[in-house]
Amino acid sequence: MNSKLSIFFLLALSISLTLSQRPPTPGRQKSECIIRVPSNASITQADSNTTTITFVNGTSYTVPSCPTSSKRFYDNGWIASVWASSTNQWTYVSASWTVPPAPAKYTGQTIFFFPGTEDDGGKAILQPVLQYGVSGGGGGEYWSVGSWYVDTTANNYVSPLHKVNPGDKILGTISFNQVNKEWTVTCYVNSVSVATISVFNIAPQNHAMMAMEVYAVESCNKYPANNLLQFQDIKMKSNFVDSSPSWSPVIFENNCRNDAYCSGPTCSITYNPQTCGTTACNVGDGCCDGKCFGTSLYDCVVDTSGSTLLCPKGFAGCYKECYDPKVARCDFGGPKPLTSTSSVAAPSATSPPPTAASTVCGQCGTLSCCATQGGLQCYSPNTYICSTDNNGAKLLCPLGTESCNKACFDPTIYSCTPTGIVVKPKDSVQSSTPRSTTTVASLTTKAPTSSSSTTAKSTTVKSTSSPAISTSSTIKTSSTLKSSTVLPSSSTPAATCASCGAAACCYSATGTQCYSPQTYICGPDNKGKVILCPKSTTPCNGGCIETARYQCTANGPVPK
Repeated sequence: MNSKLSIFFLLALSISLTLSQRPPTPGRQKSECIIRVPSNASITQADSNTTTITFVNGTSYTVPSCPTSSKRFYDNGWIASVWASSTNQWTYVSASWTVPPAPAKYTGQTIFFFPGTEDDGGKAILQPVLQYGVSGGGGGEYWSVGSWYVDTTANNYVSPLHKVNPGDKILGTISFNQVNKEWTVTCYVNSVSVATISVFNIAPQNHAMMAMEVYAVESCNKYPANNLLQFQDIKMKSNFVDSSPSWSPVIFENNCRNDAYCSGPTCSITYNPQTCGTTACNVGDGCCDGKCFGTSLYDCVVDTSGSTLLCPKGFAGCYKECYDPKVARCDFGGPKPLTSTSSVAAPSATSPPPTAASTVCGQCGTLSCCATQGGLQCYSPNTYICSTDNNGAKLLCPLGTESCNKACFDPTIYSCTPTGIVVKPKDSVQSSTPRSTTTVASLTTKAPTSSSSTTAKSTTVKSTSSPAISTSSTIKTSSTLKSSTVLPSSSTPAATCASCGAAACCYSATGTQCYSPQTYICGPDNKGKVILCPKSTTPCNGGCIETARYQCTANGPVPK
């Protein structure tokens, strides 16, 4: 069968199929007319009513206008997208993304992800497309890629589809050749070109988008199972000049909390994000015992007592404490250090940081070591002090505070007595000198607390949902602590939370502070002043108190 007859029968088959089943197409158009273009064939828009396909052997075929209405439909549709327009046409658009997991439930829905361009009237649309399910171009219960063009007569042209797998790297490009007025749409899979169409003589492409388009998705479990797709390394040229456009989000439907947003060369499309109880977690977070957590460095484990807790990756649980099996074992009552006769090797340069079960302060590297009642703790003396309270107990306290009856307190506001902390007389209270802490204080084996948000004076304070503990052999601040690292001065606050590296960040009243949520908490006291306290204490009147021994009142802590 020659090429003309092939395309004729294919077109007839497409029309017959779509009139009865109407599989969707990307680009907000009905699929009454679908033309599956052979590889290396080119498409020429002669005028607004005439489109010609030229085959590799030089023969050509003029495609008739779509015989049915080209009215757009929104049985779902473009759910979430970002748009950028240019007074000059976009001459190059590219984006990379990763094939997400399949939906948890498949009942015949179709999902499209794509970068694209279109003219002012939205009649000439170019798209390198990732799809799940069946479209007018084919497909099934799997992911595939294809290059699409929708013309002014509402015909849909698509290259042969190429099946892909979750985790594959996709690159979609749209480029314009000024010399011969040729547009090329290409899909690359793992750096290999697999689907290309060429289009000539179409209207200027003044609008660009990054989009998610779906059909027959009536429940959130029909979206991909990972909750997020990111178009990364986006490159744009307007009239052949590099451009960094401002993207505008358009959310058509947010029944599953759909969203679209951009930051630098990355645009994100979200769908059905993880929830933990009644809390919506950040994209990519997991849920453990009612707490959102960052899955890159934490695991949700069940310990020997049957308790569920969060631990750094590679750690295990023992009587409601996390421990590193490389340096400790689980014994009755909690983790115990490994003996010298243990067959487990000493921590290497790639081992996680020391835990409270460690018996060698040398594991703290350039940090100092404090023998608290909870075990050995590594800390930066630029940020914390190893304080001995009035009963001889050692504990870590923020720099500039003191300890009293197993609690840290601000000596400018409180005094330590044998029965506990008391408020100083007003005439003896001096204004507190800001104390800035800019490094991670310590790493203990207690499970981290959940992510939290606190508002102080119109400033939103958020503890990071990403884990604050590095899995390298040192604790990270703005850079990995090595022997040559100079820690920030205690009088100089961190410039931004970015300097905290893998640690959590606290916008406290004394400045930006980096900390480990396994050891410390960041929150407001009863006066709304945000401070950093050891995890076993709570903020009160500018100090940290042990809630088992003290009650916080408007006048300060009082013994229970």
